Amino acid sequence: MGSFILADNRFVYEQQGRTQLLLDMNDFLSNKSRISFHRYPGQEHPILSDLLLRLLEKAKSGEEEMTLPVIMTDTLLAARLIRSSQPFRVLEYGCQDGQFSSHIAELLGTFHGESTLVCAYNTLDFTSMDWMERMADVTPLPKLSYFAGDYGSLQLPRHDFDIVFLNGAIPYTHPREILLDALGLLKEDGTLFCYTDNAPLLESTFKLFFEKREEYELSPLRKILLAKAEDRIWETGQAPDFAAQARQHLDWVKDILKDILTEKQQDRDEIDRLVNLLAEDCRHAAAAGNVALKQELLEQKERLVSYRVQSGLV
Repeated sequence: MGSFILADNRFVYEQQGRTQLLLDMNDFLSNKSRISFHRYPGQEHPILSDLLLRLLEKAKSGEEEMTLPVIMTDTLLAARLIRSSQPFRVLEYGCQDGQFSSHIAELLGTFHGESTLVCAYNTLDFTSMDWMERMADVTPLPKLSYFAGDYGSLQLPRHDFDIVFLNGAIPYTHPREILLDALGLLKEDGTLFCYTDNAPLLESTFKLFFEKREEYELSPLRKILLAKAEDRIWETGQAPDFAAQARQHLDWVKDILKDILTEKQQDRDEIDRLVNLLAEDCRHAAAAGNVALKQELLEQKERLVSYRVQSGLV
């Protein structure tokens, strides 16, 4: 577990000797919002450090294990909200009982009262009552709504949100469809936040979609991942076909294995390259939920590894 620290007007995250800058309040030119970094004589409205420290105390009063994920989200979100004086439209994809919702709402309401927060869940049940109780304590509120819909196909306006926060504490069955839906709801210049809580499949899928990303490890099982919609690895309107690519790689490996069986030697570097390629394809297959393809990839990978060992190419 890392530490969240305010030092020299900078919010930083430290873990295992590594320091990550989350928000620099000495960078005056980056702040285009209505919230000040520093207090001036006679100023009554809150400054950003006051707001974040107040949210930190609020987080500490809740579930202890959620303190770090919530305050990290607050700070990373604030680092985006300072970039404009205009209202933001934010979607929380999977709001559950509102642990993140109340913090996101207070940030948005403080930065700009005309901002909008849509909290989406897949059902209207007792958790919505918990959500309403948490939101009742938020001041000031932005424009706010609670939306029930099907994960993977939320019936909301496409390309309408500046930020989508994907709550990965929810055990999404098909993360690929969830990410595609979330990206379809983002504006082209929007940002996708993804909180993962013991969700390796969601994390793996996110990394396949975004080679360029920010990554914050809160614990071995919890991370916050951020990426810009424009940095996705496929063209607009085209979802990546990982399975087709993996099957193409399988065909290459099978041809090479045929050569091996007919005593045509392969060098170590080539074998290593193919082993690594199949290992990556296994991640793709797992992210797509294609168990049969993953098994076939693993079998071919093990054949290559066995050949490498038996041939003394280790």
